[in-house]
Amino acid sequence: MSAEQDKIIADEVIAKHIGEKGGGKSQRHIENLKESVCRKLENGKTNRTICFEDFGCDAIFVDEGHRYKNLFSSSLSRETGLNDGRQAAKAMSLFKKAEYIRRMNNGKNVYLLTATPLTNSPLEYFNMLMYIAPEEVERFGISTIDGFIKNFADIETGVAYDWQSGNVTEKKILKGFKNIQTLQNIFFKYTDCQNDPQKIKLDKPDAHNHPNVIPLNSEQAAVLQSISAELERYKETDKDKRSDLFPGQNYLTFYSQMRAASLDLELHDPASYKGWKNPKLETLANNARKNCLASKGGQVISAIAYSQATAPSISTIK
Repeated sequence: MSAEQDKIIADEVIAKHIGEKGGGKSQRHIENLKESVCRKLENGKTNRTICFEDFGCDAIFVDEGHRYKNLFSSSLSRETGLNDGRQAAKAMSLFKKAEYIRRMNNGKNVYLLTATPLTNSPLEYFNMLMYIAPEEVERFGISTIDGFIKNFADIETGVAYDWQSGNVTEKKILKGFKNIQTLQNIFFKYTDCQNDPQKIKLDKPDAHNHPNVIPLNSEQAAVLQSISAELERYKETDKDKRSDLFPGQNYLTFYSQMRAASLDLELHDPASYKGWKNPKLETLANNARKNCLASKGGQVISAIAYSQATAPSISTIK
């Protein structure tokens, strides 16, 4: 975007935030609010040579639109346990271009294509609507994501367990959602949802699930019991002594260790279990080979990308 168009759109968003959240507040509060919104609206430098407006685009079609759902974030959502992800610069960049296209085309001509418009949180309703129809939520007096949360989330003050410190604290808690039908009506007013294979003439094969229940082997069971015993010892230790006896550790440390050990012992302790034969991966490899021989077809295997450099591999598939 050009610096001029970028400023026009940013000023409009800032005005909406101040209008919704600045009523009756001091001038200092309003200035702080303005600075906070300005930071959220940053998405890299504006172009001083060839700008988006120079291309003469009059419509935007976005494939895999769910990749742009992390538009506006909120500290209120994190306080209450809502999942709003983290604001992405590419989402803000798209938002500004969508605003420009809509202004030039009577509020139209922005299209998002996706198989998963909503995945983790109702906050995605708000962010996806901001690209195509922000005026819909504004009709309810909602201009910001905080206003959206207050209107559609049922939030109460109550006690919650802090897994990191092990303490029980009083905080804002999300009890559920309200006015869901209104929210769904707004969203689906602008959604052309196609989920009938026959209507779109898609020959969709039936799914045949064959779950494999693979028990822990003796080595894994022993490791998990050892971690569990250490966790109990951590719980029984006085809080003021934990930092000395368990340096750098907390409740999440033990739960992470248990999760890694249940997946793969080499993932849990690469030095002690280098080359460990994972019964889950061996079963997967054998099943893939049997299916391949029986069907004379290929195999598609979806794998988790481990962050550790010692990720286990399926080397037994021939």
